[in-house]
Amino acid sequence: MKERTYSFFKMNRLILVLLCLFFATNIYAQNREIRGMVTGDDNEPLAGATITIKNRQGGIIVDIDGKFTIKAKTGEILVVSFLGMKKQEVKIDNKDFYAIKLLPETNEFDEVTVVAFAKQKKESVISAVSTVNPQELKVPSSNLTTALAGRMSGLIAFQTSGEPGKDNAQFFVRGATTFGYKKDPLILIDNIELSTDDLARLNVDDIAQFSIMKDATATALYGARGANGVILVTTKQGTAGRPKVSVRVEQSVSTPRKKVKLTDPVNFMKLNNEAVNSRRDPNNPAASANYTVYSQEKIENTIAGTNPYYYPAVDWYDELFNDYALSTRVNANLSGGGSAVRYYVAASYTKDGGVIKNDKLNNYNSNINWQRYSVRSNINMDLSKTTEFAIRVNGNFDDYTGPLDSGEGLYKKVMKTSPVLYPKSYPATDEYANNTHVLFGNANKGAYINPYADMVRKHFMKLVKPTDHKFAALHGAVWSGGSFVYVPPHVSVEIPLQSYFRLNAPGAGQFEHTLIIVDEGADLHFIEGCSAPKYNVANLHAGCVELFVGKNARLRYSTIENWSKNMYNLNTKRAQVEEGGVIEWVSGSFGSHVSYLYPMSILKGRGARMEFTGITFAGKGQDLDTGAKVVHAAPDTSSFMNTRSISKDGGVSTFRSSVSVTKEAKNSRSSVSCQSLMLDSISRSDTIPAMDIRTKDADIGHEARIGRISDEAVFYLMSRGLSEEDARAMIVSGFADNVSKELPLEYAVEMNNLIRLEMKGSIG
Repeated sequence: MKERTYSFFKMNRLILVLLCLFFATNIYAQNREIRGMVTGDDNEPLAGATITIKNRQGGIIVDIDGKFTIKAKTGEILVVSFLGMKKQEVKIDNKDFYAIKLLPETNEFDEVTVVAFAKQKKESVISAVSTVNPQELKVPSSNLTTALAGRMSGLIAFQTSGEPGKDNAQFFVRGATTFGYKKDPLILIDNIELSTDDLARLNVDDIAQFSIMKDATATALYGARGANGVILVTTKQGTAGRPKVSVRVEQSVSTPRKKVKLTDPVNFMKLNNEAVNSRRDPNNPAASANYTVYSQEKIENTIAGTNPYYYPAVDWYDELFNDYALSTRVNANLSGGGSAVRYYVAASYTKDGGVIKNDKLNNYNSNINWQRYSVRSNINMDLSKTTEFAIRVNGNFDDYTGPLDSGEGLYKKVMKTSPVLYPKSYPATDEYANNTHVLFGNANKGAYINPYADMVRKHFMKLVKPTDHKFAALHGAVWSGGSFVYVPPHVSVEIPLQSYFRLNAPGAGQFEHTLIIVDEGADLHFIEGCSAPKYNVANLHAGCVELFVGKNARLRYSTIENWSKNMYNLNTKRAQVEEGGVIEWVSGSFGSHVSYLYPMSILKGRGARMEFTGITFAGKGQDLDTGAKVVHAAPDTSSFMNTRSISKDGGVSTFRSSVSVTKEAKNSRSSVSCQSLMLDSISRSDTIPAMDIRTKDADIGHEARIGRISDEAVFYLMSRGLSEEDARAMIVSGFADNVSKELPLEYAVEMNNLIRLEMKGSIG
């Protein structure tokens, strides 16, 4: 009994203790009023400072005297912040009053601003300078310009395209109504003026400081170029200490913001019929009330899916585009150094894909694949206590593959194309069983747009139009295959590409088409050979060559034509050269009964250049009318023509040159040199220059020489043991050396052999 009584009292004591703890906890957890004052390091009140309770919503603002009152629990944490000051956290204890002092932010990024090749304290800069933390620019995008929108007041930035390589954002620092509307601001990266493209390709991991000057003070510092604002970017530098390595890998998915919903094929036909009937002219007796564009039979068979090739129902958007595109970004950097030398080295890789589908039936990849490789090296060396030597080296290398038509262009064509007129493509029948290309669908002899086909067609018959002359029209109507070459930007093809055309049927025509596109900064040497056996009937060659040379690109196009003497060679060749591009023509023309061949170069961009080197050999019964044409359509362009012509046994050789200089082509230069060699007294050689100069600022020259083989030279070679025939052939080969030396060895040997064959029996 005593034991039970003792336990009862012991239990009561335990319950009492628990109750006391419970009430104590409730008292401890209750909110109480906390008062305080917030000042700066100068003991002045910081009116407007913000005070919040950590991990709780809401907060208060300090009054004009720097004082505040807030309800909080013991143990909670007050977070005090003010612009330009370090954020401070204060834990609530048993005190009722808290004096809080905030210290200025000591971050070098905020305190120091780069201004006109120097650094100033931020408080000493009177101009409007906005700084952006580089960490805020780390967005899921490969283009830095797209990350600027919404980062600061007064900056307007917008994107007109999300296509890889064409996704630069347009931005205005001082508003859309700024001086010189749509003028870009001055962009300085490490105090070097660069373009918007350079800013777009800058890796955000390499940025140490990013600031923008927005007001008129920028003009005083940087001149007129700063009138539209100045963007100042400073890249990272190495710091003394142990090497530091940083690696960042990202992958993002991009999707169209909005997909336009189109009506289904059946409703498309019904609505089309309704629209046609509603617009009938009631006063026209020929207008039938029952007229329809699409018959009821076609509509019903389309619904039933009877024959998808005869009754097509094509969702062109779904056939051509995916729902998303993938992007991959990899960046690695290494920094460090000692007391005298510091370094920062970085490399990055970016891969952006497009949303264009790649059909397995194709033997090519039609989707966009844009890859960029970037390297940067920043080295700082202390030459003395007061002198520092800085080295800044960076490079960007782009590799682009994709359709000739842009993604935007394909989208527009999708919107214009009928979904029920023809299928995307046809299956290969027995006739085309070995075909490796897609048989694109179309109607009315190819008169309609097929977006699927237009992914690979953009430049065909655009430089040489069918309306140019009757042989161009004939070629455009009956062309029969040819060569298509596309060299992506900054790709150099080290080994020459070669093609060969041969006409094997008597009385036939050959209409091959050569289309070559050398994109920006690329390089290519293309060699084309042509020949035909000797037939007793006339043959026609009416080919077409279209050459597109991009900005700072180079294309050498070499041709050796060895036709039979009954061939009519009526070829059309044309090249368009962009800024800084180079087109080099090397032409050797042999055989054919009649030739009309004048390769034309359009120097469209500033600093574009053309060189033409050619040779013709006209024998008995031959009339070779050849030459070259050039149009200087931009400033600082240049052209040079150097030709050789040989005639024997009554052959006629005519050289025509045409030089046109527009009013815009200031400081252009052109030189034409023609040398003709007649091997007998019955042959003929003519030189017909034409010049159309529309500006005074041009340097144009023409030179022509006609002669025969020197008897002294023949006698000298014969004294060395050569026959007269071999001596004359050697002199002619030397005369054609300017062309042969421009050809690869095997083609140079072939051309010299052709000359020797033409020289057989040429004594006298």
